[in-house]
Amino acid sequence: LNTFTALSLYYGGIKVTSSDSTPEITIDQLKLQTALEKKGSEDSWGIKKEIKIRGLHLSNSSINEFIPSTINLSTTLDNIPLTHVTDIIKSLAAQSGNANGQKIQALGAMMTLPQILAEAGTTFNLTNTKISNTLYDINANSTFKADPQSAIGVTGELNLNIDGLNKIE
Repeated sequence: LNTFTALSLYYGGIKVTSSDSTPEITIDQLKLQTALEKKGSEDSWGIKKEIKIRGLHLSNSSINEFIPSTINLSTTLDNIPLTHVTDIIKSLAAQSGNANGQKIQALGAMMTLPQILAEAGTTFNLTNTKISNTLYDINANSTFKADPQSAIGVTGELNLNIDGLNKIE
């Protein structure tokens, strides 16, 4: 049985003001969502984060035409071996009073965590990501997989498309 837990927050008509000459910021719509999903195996979890902003405006600003009017960001982190990761965190916390022990535990975690994530098939995905206004449109999608053989611990692909650069002067 898969479990799904989500927290969604929706706001409208947000206004941020300051007592100094900082421009007032208004946002017509804001959506923040976080979801935690148990995947097929007993120890496999996924985390999804989503942010959507519509109608972002700065008052009295000469750069308003460059400010994005729409921002969508959607990420997922899938196949997280939660038990293994929390065991590593608990082990580090148990050494909190011992600086040398904590350093050794942290080094061990840095060495084993990439392998644990790779064996679990952990992936990071960026989907349907968009930043745009009337001048430009930026779209991005990516998939990265844990890879202990990589110098940075992941390998993957990022697709980025930018339209409208010729309009910006």
